[in-house]
Amino acid sequence: MRRNPVFWSSAALLAVFILMSVFPQLFTSTDPARAILERSREKPSSEAWFGRNIQGYDIYARCIYGARASILVGLLTTISVVLVGGAVGVFAGYKGGWLDTIIGRSTDLLLAFPFFLMLIALSPVLTQRLEAAGLSPEAARIGYLILVFAFFGWPYLARLIRGQVLSLREREFVEAAVASGAPTRR
Repeated sequence: MRRNPVFWSSAALLAVFILMSVFPQLFTSTDPARAILERSREKPSSEAWFGRNIQGYDIYARCIYGARASILVGLLTTISVVLVGGAVGVFAGYKGGWLDTIIGRSTDLLLAFPFFLMLIALSPVLTQRLEAAGLSPEAARIGYLILVFAFFGWPYLARLIRGQVLSLREREFVEAAVASGAPTRR
């Protein structure tokens, strides 16, 4: 990868986005919450690089400050899905039997729900509960997105990992390890 220019350009771009989300004031001095209604729908200029929206907000500043929430949701959702889906998939694939059947039907049930419909339907309920738990409205919305994406995302990974574990469980090296007295954990 050290010689691959696509890797280095992608890594540099990712580093800029992370820097932008951690320190947005380095990229813009404009307040993203300041609306100037007289400058509504202004074209891109040196003052507002992406222009202004219908309410007069600087679109560039809102993109810069919005990167934090986007990266946070993506990162925490991915970590949650990998941890939950990976653990459930490995457990179901290795144990097999009735536990595998129950876990398999549970994932099928979650996969049957239309994701975006559930995202819209659960929004008011979960956001209010998170705000009641003491989170700010912005943190409640971010937490809500993480919860819903993780809840409806882990079944896909669990099914994939379960299939891989089922195929690996029958391989010769696993049988040899079991025959040599290796513990289940290994």
